[in-house]
Amino acid sequence: MVLLIDNAPWHSGEPIRAALAENPHLELKRFPAYNPQMNPIKRF
Repeated sequence: MVLLIDNAPWHSGEPIRAALAENPHLELKRFPAYNPQMNPIKRF
């Protein structure tokens, strides 16, 4: 399972690394710092 996340500071750290280690089926993909093309509301 792939989870798309932003670069918020609470999306990193030891709790996240531990959760990913316990659940090898999870993978985190981070959005770029600023990418209006990936934000649907920016199209309007």
